[in-house]
Amino acid sequence: MKLHLPRLTVLAAVIAVAAAAGGLALASESGEGEEAGDIRREAAMHEGFGKLMSRISALKITPTVGVGEFMNSSPALRPSFMKILKQKTKVEERRFRDGSREADLSVSLDVLVEVLAQCAAENKEAAKDWPPAAFKQIKDFAEAGEIEATGASNSVDSARSILGQNTAEPGLAWAQVKEPGSLKARSAAEENAVEGLCKLVLNLRLGPGSRLDDFIESPETRRRIKEFVKGSAEPVPMSLRYIEDLTCEIEMEVPVETVASRIEGLIQSRIDPGLSRLAGRPLREIIREGGRKILRATGLGFPPDEYLPLPARRRPPWARATVSARGEGFPPEDLPSSEAARNVGFMLARKDAAGKLLAEISGMDLGSGKTIGDLMDEARKTGLLRVIMDQSARDEGFGKTGGGYVVEIELNMWKIWILVREWR
Repeated sequence: MKLHLPRLTVLAAVIAVAAAAGGLALASESGEGEEAGDIRREAAMHEGFGKLMSRISALKITPTVGVGEFMNSSPALRPSFMKILKQKTKVEERRFRDGSREADLSVSLDVLVEVLAQCAAENKEAAKDWPPAAFKQIKDFAEAGEIEATGASNSVDSARSILGQNTAEPGLAWAQVKEPGSLKARSAAEENAVEGLCKLVLNLRLGPGSRLDDFIESPETRRRIKEFVKGSAEPVPMSLRYIEDLTCEIEMEVPVETVASRIEGLIQSRIDPGLSRLAGRPLREIIREGGRKILRATGLGFPPDEYLPLPARRRPPWARATVSARGEGFPPEDLPSSEAARNVGFMLARKDAAGKLLAEISGMDLGSGKTIGDLMDEARKTGLLRVIMDQSARDEGFGKTGGGYVVEIELNMWKIWILVREWR
């Protein structure tokens, strides 16, 4: 199914897509409104500042005392230091078509010395043993003149977790799960997130219409990519969630710079004839042009059946399956910029993929000769579309299908089962 848009202005295009999506409010290219965008932005900033603080805390002021020890030497110093640092930190933000955000935060050593000196001056009693000149010694121990950190935020749920608005602790439903069911669910979620990261690595764009995956010919290359992603990926702080539908979610991330370095190593090893075609190309610069500094994926995990309460075990075979669909979007030719065309194309492709998934879900059997579609009214259809549209859409790029824009949405059917099991 090819989605073409009539000749409309960008604003009208957005409204048309929103109306076509069953009443969903697609106020931005990500399908979310201003409030959701603000939450993602705040979360990216919050995470980035936390990473910056961690790196600054590890810096040495003297051979035996670090910035962390200075901040912890009095209850007044840490909040004062953080307040001053936030005012003096440089911030660069990026927003991507799927609604995700990144924020680069940085502070130079010279500015950090000023922050420490100002903090000590404003808290003279607490910092009486620290004359302003003492902080200049930090330059003797630091390896770089700039301290940098990047924060990111993908979904609204993950953003709320980063901001501490979601709990990581299992709730009442999880109390019925036998141990170590919750630990096994977390392990499964981490493994699922690593699989998602591998897909993101393979999907890295290396130019118009080409991805890393297009150059890989050897199964050994894929095995090595999974191996290094698994070894490099780290859980995103505060992203672990035990949801009352008995799913466990966690986000894992890997720096793009790390990925680029390892891919360069694979190219140089010449184990894959296809990858060898990339030899001599400025791979890091090409990957950096994508804009992202962090690859991040959300993993979903469940307790094994033997640890579940009996009612949760009574589910159809498809309830733990994963389905996916590719959508295509064809923006009009008279949009004012290539960026506007990409944004509109992305929305149209996302809606196309969601429609394909909805059609597939509608035919799934609920037992007693009933399918999900048999029990679906407009309100239920809208609810299902919201669940589908909340999933991350993988950017497949332009030009693969005669100028159309392509995305892929992947959906774990457990969430659909939790939603529709009450319909019968």
